[in-house]
Amino acid sequence: IKWVDEIVPGAPYVTTLETLDKYNCDFCVHGNDITLTVRMLLMTKAHHSVEVTLDYQQHRDNLSKDAGGRSPWTGVSQFLQTSQKIMQFASGKEPAPGDTIIYVAGAFDLFHIGHIDFLEKVHSMAEKPYVILLHFDQEVNHYKGKNYPIMNIHERTLSVLACRYVAEVVIGAPYSVSADLLDHFKVDLVCHGKTD
Repeated sequence: IKWVDEIVPGAPYVTTLETLDKYNCDFCVHGNDITLTVRMLLMTKAHHSVEVTLDYQQHRDNLSKDAGGRSPWTGVSQFLQTSQKIMQFASGKEPAPGDTIIYVAGAFDLFHIGHIDFLEKVHSMAEKPYVILLHFDQEVNHYKGKNYPIMNIHERTLSVLACRYVAEVVIGAPYSVSADLLDHFKVDLVCHGKTD
């Protein structure tokens, strides 16, 4: 994460004054995490469809409307994207002369350490890298199946923008890399994982 300077492994979930003193912290901040549990528990084949099946409706009602469904671990996420949120996460920097513009396509669903390792390797491929990630939704749903992506495009955009190896995100780009796309972003290098 681009705002993190040091990591303390095994820190307690509930932060104590002793912990803050031990690591010389001035402030303690706790994130308002995006709730994904309900989506992962549902994983019905209709959670991206316009039509709502009876199976999906019953599971959704069970997880989000009863008294036990109002906890932060099982409630339905009310995440709403705003331009202000994107601006807070974005670097705001345009490519500078001499930057190597690197294009990486992917869904980056449930952003994890494998994604970070890959992006770190991509970032290390140039002296002055400017990494652009491209997101697509319908294509992910088409090639991975109706259960995917679990996170919506807005949640994935902020997850990826929080990574220190990423300079820019293009939201809703096409799956296929075209000459026009590469020319538009002045791409010098395209990187991808081992996929078909």
